Amino acid sequence: MLNSKIKISVADTHAGSGKTRSMHAFINGLDGFATIATQTNDLSREELSDLSDLWGVDALMISGDDYDCCTTEYLRHCKKLSRKIAIINQNVALCCYEEVAEQHLFIDEIPSPLEEFRLIEKTALTRRIIQSMLKARSTEFPNYYEILSSEEIAEYAKYGKRLDNSLRDLPKVFHELCKKISSRHFRVLVEADSFTNFQSGIDDDDAKKLTLYVWMQPSILERYKSVTIIGANFYLSKLYSYWKDMVEFVPHSDVQGARYSDFQHKSDLISLYHMSDDDVSGYKLHTKIGYQTFLDSVADVFHSEFGDVDHLYTVSAKGDFAWKLNNSTQVSANPVGVNGLQHVNVAIHLAPLNPSDAQFAIYLAVCGMTASQLMTAQAYEKQYQFLTRSSVRDYHSREELVFIVLDRRSAEFHQKIFGCGPSKLMHVPALNEYEAPPRKTRSDKKPAKSPEEIRAANAARARKAYEKKKAAQQAAA
Repeated sequence: MLNSKIKISVADTHAGSGKTRSMHAFINGLDGFATIATQTNDLSREELSDLSDLWGVDALMISGDDYDCCTTEYLRHCKKLSRKIAIINQNVALCCYEEVAEQHLFIDEIPSPLEEFRLIEKTALTRRIIQSMLKARSTEFPNYYEILSSEEIAEYAKYGKRLDNSLRDLPKVFHELCKKISSRHFRVLVEADSFTNFQSGIDDDDAKKLTLYVWMQPSILERYKSVTIIGANFYLSKLYSYWKDMVEFVPHSDVQGARYSDFQHKSDLISLYHMSDDDVSGYKLHTKIGYQTFLDSVADVFHSEFGDVDHLYTVSAKGDFAWKLNNSTQVSANPVGVNGLQHVNVAIHLAPLNPSDAQFAIYLAVCGMTASQLMTAQAYEKQYQFLTRSSVRDYHSREELVFIVLDRRSAEFHQKIFGCGPSKLMHVPALNEYEAPPRKTRSDKKPAKSPEEIRAANAARARKAYEKKKAAQQAAA
């Protein structure tokens, strides 16, 4: 039987080891046309500059800054083949199914296989329209259904946003979702009980919400002449965990990290700190302590210990927060590939990145990833990408480095990666001295209900549960 798996080459070495330069050298000598797909415009601009300065290559960068529709412009480029190299966003590369057969695709940094779509439909009419269009079937994954394509879904995906369509005002996210459902390059899954509740028509806040999980299939890359993925820790990634049985992954023979294979040359320079011996959640920082209070407390402690040293920092994206120290550069919590900050020796990661309970559940069901594996692939990998923007990626620098992360488990992971000494606790009062407010006593609470009130409340709950179950059964039938 012939092997029908897509073959993808992989360049998997540490950040700063020279993967991108090795890729550029390979592309420069390539007999053919190449597309470099990045996750950010900043990284695209860096690569455009490097190709010009180091290799004298006049590449075409396609971004929303210069073009109304990047996909249209990229397909025009692929048809004309006027330049050897195009640099585009990964989203463009992953939605082009035509005209790319002459392109060798190089995906710089690892994309996620999963995109989440959240429907919140509080208007009954809109909800009924969407309910009528969504049909599902059981899958090989326990407790998850797959949303099925249909003529209606495909038609709405194609024409749903035309001006002459009276349903064009359905949520934009639903139109995007329909495009995924109708494509063979995606599987759209939903938690079974959640879908049943949404379809039931019950007037309940939980029944008006639905989260759908869109899984990208490797077939989305099949039209390219060849595909190479470049990214550190690839075999620990979410993409590898999902695609490993569908793709033949092979090490790239030429694109490699030429500078180093580990951080042994830096390990003695790194001092590692954590701010809590216990795991730190976003809920604790945002809801219990107050995130700005936490940031101010960290800033005070950091300044008292390290002074006005130049440093990189990242904060939670859930709000508009201020970091009060000077000599600082704010960086994305996941600044993949960026090379222009390697003159800075201190990095403070302050963004909670733990996956949600729903993410733990879906990755376990679909990919078999344990909680520890998902923490590594999501939270720790983003921390690693942030920390390695610093001078740790400058092979020749002998400056001492300071890395600060939220909790001990995160620090222990990075201790193994960098080969440095054990992490030390940096005492942050707002975090380490936080005490939960005392539980309410009976005297603090509302007066106890009478037996009659309790029986009436229990009867109301039972009646609502029965109606919800009956409606769900009718919807399923």
